[in-house]
Amino acid sequence: MEKVVGDWGTEVKMSGEEAKDVCRPGQGKECCAFLKERSSGFSCIRLSYPANSTIFSRLAGGSTNAGSNARGKGGWKGCAWPGIFTADPPMTPQLVRVLEAREKRRAAQSKEEPEDICGLCGRPGADKLPHPEHWPGEQSPLTELVHAECEDDECKRAHAALTPEQIRSHLDSIIARG
Repeated sequence: MEKVVGDWGTEVKMSGEEAKDVCRPGQGKECCAFLKERSSGFSCIRLSYPANSTIFSRLAGGSTNAGSNARGKGGWKGCAWPGIFTADPPMTPQLVRVLEAREKRRAAQSKEEPEDICGLCGRPGADKLPHPEHWPGEQSPLTELVHAECEDDECKRAHAALTPEQIRSHLDSIIARG
């Protein structure tokens, strides 16, 4: 396992064997809901904000990731975060807003209409809230949720199109806003 510290949290990258041994994929409700399969392998987003807030809100609301019944919260033997999750995180104002908005949407939606449409690609299965800051030229999502990989790809695309001066200027403007 490899812990990767980023701007918004820490992600744990792991091999398929490590994921199988620790995170319990394929074991239904026993599987950790924070396990994500990526093109580069598996990762744990338990401490990666804002992706983890989406999982927490789904667990609190009685559902999990699209197409998954995983309800595990990690913290067990072998987990990258052993023993630190004896309770759920507090209901933050943002999490309360997300849950309330989701309930309103559910009440208004027909059963055929998926609720987890990615605001970047338009496909179902979106798994996280979009990050709050965007590079100049980065596409803003059109819905409340996005696929983590779609957001990563769009962020990388927009970043690669900028000059070092444009990057510095944008970062300075974020810092100035506080």
